[in-house]
Amino acid sequence: MDEVWVPSTFNCETFASAGVTRERLHALPGGIDTDLFHPAAEPFAIPQRRGFNFLSVFEWINRKGADILLQAYLTEFKANEDVALILKTYGRPEAHADMLPRLAYMIERKLGLRLEDTPPVVLLTPDFLPAAEIPRLYASADAFVLPTRGEGWGRPFMEALACGLPVIATCWSGHLDFLREEICYFADNELRRVPWNNDVELSAGHQWAEVSVEHLRKLMRQVFENREEAKQKGLRGRAEMVDGWQWGSVIQKYWIPQLERLLC
Repeated sequence: MDEVWVPSTFNCETFASAGVTRERLHALPGGIDTDLFHPAAEPFAIPQRRGFNFLSVFEWINRKGADILLQAYLTEFKANEDVALILKTYGRPEAHADMLPRLAYMIERKLGLRLEDTPPVVLLTPDFLPAAEIPRLYASADAFVLPTRGEGWGRPFMEALACGLPVIATCWSGHLDFLREEICYFADNELRRVPWNNDVELSAGHQWAEVSVEHLRKLMRQVFENREEAKQKGLRGRAEMVDGWQWGSVIQKYWIPQLERLLC
């Protein structure tokens, strides 16, 4: 190949460290439609919502860190606290597979907890809403959290910020191109080797980030108890998405110069 285009500077660094000639690598980031994703979207009437609701959007694979998220949430909060965790997720290889058995297995067998003794975990399947309705889902939550082990870009973080939500994210990988401490909460992590029995074979042998469960617990508690502080971070994040990451701005700043360079 003459060039390799990737979403983030993180990808440029990892591809180069793996042996790809640095001059061939170019980061062309994604953008966000801040007219579609905005704080004024109409919330969904989700029956199990509570006074404060965490939201996470992900594919149910090891890389997304659902095990870390559930362990942190279920050990930090009690059943009688006015809090819920909403999960919009889907499986692999079958996107429409029933995810409830996986959730129950993780809570009861892996974590050793009884469902009736835990705060609510609201499971939404892909059939719950079409893609165009996703902004309404963000509007139904008070904070977004995803302790991912690694991302090429991390689009749900950007969508959540565009909707004005405070974000808790892993301090590593592609989303650091648009996330910073002033607009989000960064969870501590350690880099570890991806095990060979990973559910996505392509990742085996690489490195990814393992988020600290204890630190994630503290951050979720901080957001839950300091809601005005968290809200202000979300509003600053919304402003940064509008000012710098709308698709029009991204195309003008990154994509057009790249195309012009190729045409010269």
